[in-house]
Amino acid sequence: MGNDKVGTHGYMAPEGPGSPTAEIYSLGKVFYEISTGKTRERFPEPGTELVDAPASPALRELNEVVLKACEPDPRRRYASAAELGADLVLIQSGQSVRRLRALERQTALAKRLGAGLLALLALVGGPLLYHTAKVRRLRLAVAAERQRSVQSYLSEGQQHLETGDWLNSLGWFAELMNLERDRPDRAAVHRFRFEAIRRQCPALVGFGVHPGQIRSAEFSPDGHRVLTAGSDSSARLWDLAASAECVPPMRHRAGLRLAVFSPDGRTIATAGYDGVAQLWDTQSGKPVAAPLVHGSNVYSVAFDAAGQRLATASFDRTARIWDAATGGALTPPLLHPEAVTRVAFAPDGRRVATACRDGVVRLWDAASGQLAGPELRHTDHMNAVVFNPSGDTLLTVSDDGTARLWDVATSTERLRPMRSEAEVHFGAVSPDWERIATGGGNSGSLGEARVWNARTGDLLYQLPRQSRLYATAAFSPDGQWIVTGNVDGSVRLWAAKTGEPVPPVLWHSQAIWSTRFAPDGRRILTASKDGTWRVWDLAGAEAGCAALELESPARAAQFNSEGNELIVGLNTGAVIAWDSATLASRAVVGPRDGDCRVAFSRDGRFCVIAPGLTASVYDTQTGQPVSGPFRLAGRLVLAVFTPDGAAAHRPRRPHCACVERDEWQTVDRTAPPSVRDHERGV
Repeated sequence: MGNDKVGTHGYMAPEGPGSPTAEIYSLGKVFYEISTGKTRERFPEPGTELVDAPASPALRELNEVVLKACEPDPRRRYASAAELGADLVLIQSGQSVRRLRALERQTALAKRLGAGLLALLALVGGPLLYHTAKVRRLRLAVAAERQRSVQSYLSEGQQHLETGDWLNSLGWFAELMNLERDRPDRAAVHRFRFEAIRRQCPALVGFGVHPGQIRSAEFSPDGHRVLTAGSDSSARLWDLAASAECVPPMRHRAGLRLAVFSPDGRTIATAGYDGVAQLWDTQSGKPVAAPLVHGSNVYSVAFDAAGQRLATASFDRTARIWDAATGGALTPPLLHPEAVTRVAFAPDGRRVATACRDGVVRLWDAASGQLAGPELRHTDHMNAVVFNPSGDTLLTVSDDGTARLWDVATSTERLRPMRSEAEVHFGAVSPDWERIATGGGNSGSLGEARVWNARTGDLLYQLPRQSRLYATAAFSPDGQWIVTGNVDGSVRLWAAKTGEPVPPVLWHSQAIWSTRFAPDGRRILTASKDGTWRVWDLAGAEAGCAALELESPARAAQFNSEGNELIVGLNTGAVIAWDSATLASRAVVGPRDGDCRVAFSRDGRFCVIAPGLTASVYDTQTGQPVSGPFRLAGRLVLAVFTPDGAAAHRPRRPHCACVERDEWQTVDRTAPPSVRDHERGV
């Protein structure tokens, strides 16, 4: 059984799978089926077209390629896919592969017959040389085209990498691996680059497709489930571990605007464009009360902190407060002059804030449904209302380009308006209420987002402008990070204190409508107009990584030959080794005076330390010098080691000497250095 060969009958080469020539054999059988319309078992029976139309040149040329690809003897097949591709290019250019094969056979025959027949074959040798040269030129053209593709893919990947778009860079570097898979040395470089980038990217740990557009998405309070609301008239509850729906779709008669969890995660409230809000049981996906009916679109829903009441806001110019257990109305309708777009309970549940399209925020007594204070006025549509944890401050944002903080007790502004240059579509607040993130933009203009000091109203920083509008933002539970979603489909992470971008950029194919952090702060949820939701584990970018504290800047670093120790040379001349498993450190060489240059041998066994115009070679295992010091003609720029550990140093022109040449010095560990002069830099 140990010698059994596993593969698809008819496609598997006689010698078995697992080699490049075996893959060429399988590819040839595929070409045979495509070009003849016959099954692989009937090979080498010619196609019907070759029998009925013997003068069909293109098919006969392709048949020649197929026959060589499927040679039983692997030594007579194409050696690589590139060689096969060159013959296909030859056919495409109108040349004859069959004629080339005949000439190649004549050449082989000439070699067997010996020098005595060379004169006899001279008549055919001329055409053979001509065609051979032509084929060589074509193959060189194929190689040149491949090299251009290599450079193009590499350039595209590096551009994405430099802009923080690491995930898109992986696609280009994967193409590089595929393009140069027949060159082991180059393929190894591409694989190393690909893996090094991939390991720094967040891990995609959850994914789902909601039919139609996703208009809202959020984590459950325990972080184990995801709730989405979509344009397909349904809300859907997903088990994050399985990326699968865990209850039947919760349906309305029209598209949904929003779906939210109750604080205990046992109930879901949905807001529909059918004029209905509905409460659902998260275990069964079934309604728990009668529909909560408005006269027009329900645009916003919010639970109180205890999960016992639900407030709804509608385009019918009313907001309402309902019993979350029975669905009964608890107060009269809260009447407004225009459509109501946002609603929120205060943390203590005593007040409800509503935002109206007339640019006014109103505060209501949640028990009686009566107004509880003067109007809080903006000059354009309202887009968000957020209470602080103590309930004494309210954040409002508006299309008038401002965010404002209000004293709930007095209905007066606590600070001057936080003013942007464009419409403000969202407002997000850090958990400690130290920072406020606002963003949006005007249609057809650049998107902008700003972060403010919530205590003073001062602008802390502005995030880079984007080609499309900022659509959403959220702070991490610890307040250290901000995640933003953009109408161009991009998701970006930022350091909340500084506004520095944290790569990579994450992408959907269409606008992002929701970004959320999980309760554990490690994962982010992104949901898009493209109908997909995704959960990314940010810890995936840090897995296996550790930060090493250095007392001064590093000059060079190298793993030892076993890979279990990282050796770092500092600009002080000190050399320190870290155990890669335990991160325990040991001093190899102590520091020196002045700025030092350091370089290591490839196996990390030896290092060169060059303070000023001298250099010495040290054993990194013992920390003892093995040669030197040697006098250098200039500051050390580069040191390379020969395979046996001997070092060759290349100093640059001295800064303060009139030297018109550069020098390359070779240093043996047991002999003085030799110097080779160059008229120009090496």
